[in-house]
Amino acid sequence: MPALPTDPLLERQWNLHGTGLPNPAVNINITPAWRDYTGRGIRIGIYDSLVEKTHADLAAGYDPTLEAEGLEYSFTGSAHGTQVAGIIAARANNLGITGIAHGASITSLPVIFSGPVVLAWVELAMAQARHFDVINMSYGGTIAFDPYIDPAAWGPIAPHYTAAAETGRQGLGTIMVTAAGNNRTTSTDANLSYYQTQRQTFLVAATNTEGQVAEYSSTGANILVCAPSSDGFGTPGITTTDRSGIEGANYGTTGEPVPLDYATRFGGTSAAAPMVAGIAALMLEANPALGWRDVRDILASPPATPEPPSASPPANAKKLPGSSTPPPASTAPASISRKTTASASSTPTPPSASPKPGTPNKPPPTNKAAPPPSPATWCSTPPISSISSPSPWTRA
Repeated sequence: MPALPTDPLLERQWNLHGTGLPNPAVNINITPAWRDYTGRGIRIGIYDSLVEKTHADLAAGYDPTLEAEGLEYSFTGSAHGTQVAGIIAARANNLGITGIAHGASITSLPVIFSGPVVLAWVELAMAQARHFDVINMSYGGTIAFDPYIDPAAWGPIAPHYTAAAETGRQGLGTIMVTAAGNNRTTSTDANLSYYQTQRQTFLVAATNTEGQVAEYSSTGANILVCAPSSDGFGTPGITTTDRSGIEGANYGTTGEPVPLDYATRFGGTSAAAPMVAGIAALMLEANPALGWRDVRDILASPPATPEPPSASPPANAKKLPGSSTPPPASTAPASISRKTTASASSTPTPPSASPKPGTPNKPPPTNKAAPPPSPATWCSTPPISSISSPSPWTRA
């Protein structure tokens, strides 16, 4: 049984095990699973902006052999992909943070340079999806019905989703995780974009630290599960890897309490989706025979709980020798297998009608007009400096 990770920033990863904030109401409780599973042998594609493959917390798990020809691997204007990658697979190396599937390998499939998704790159990247066990896509549409996408242009892309589900993992299907989007306060939702409506994908919404639906998280009948992320357009956020030096979201003057190569304010459904991707990797290590529909159904199922002990003995209980009464019922809890992998919640708790005692009222979202959205881009909340802006699709 491997020892639990000792990475110094793990204590800040409240979303994994509940520490790092005073009293977070939710976390994915992943540490018990790490005693048996780390994602070893699982190949994960990061469909995002370019991942910094030389990052000290990612380099040991980076697999360049699955990179797709024709994509831009020389430079990026964004830290988004590196932040997503850290949540999934930052190494357990006594350095920085710990990824959920820190034993898995990752490969960058850059479909974003610094803002909008590049549709031609999506086509090239999706052709490679069948070679991965899990892929994560933390991007999506921002305008209802994707008017900037010609249906004829999407035509060559859609079959790649089907091919990945039918031929990936030797016919068991590639697990395709997608962020639901941050468009809750706009005129669209997750049902109205090509990126979020492919039936083979697992759509992930976000909850805040109280277990309530995050104020930005898109609605939609196609949402499968949720995972914890930032409260809103600011802190608290998710601690993860960042582009090295001053090139990332943490560039030294943002008040971050962590080294330059890490950031603590990542968020949105962009941060929720990779948690589910990491969990899926642990599930596949635990049971490689799971099909993509099996993984979907397990994620959507409520966690198993032991039955409470009976208050009275069953009618057919044996009597103690020399006694007219049966022995008392055992108070020992039912056994729970250690081989159970942690799961994201499938039902976010709706916001309560009134705040908890001692908790200040949270002001409602502003109704200021948002700036014109980029066509299709990632699903993370804005930086702390952009709190005044209601736009949920700007750079994280």
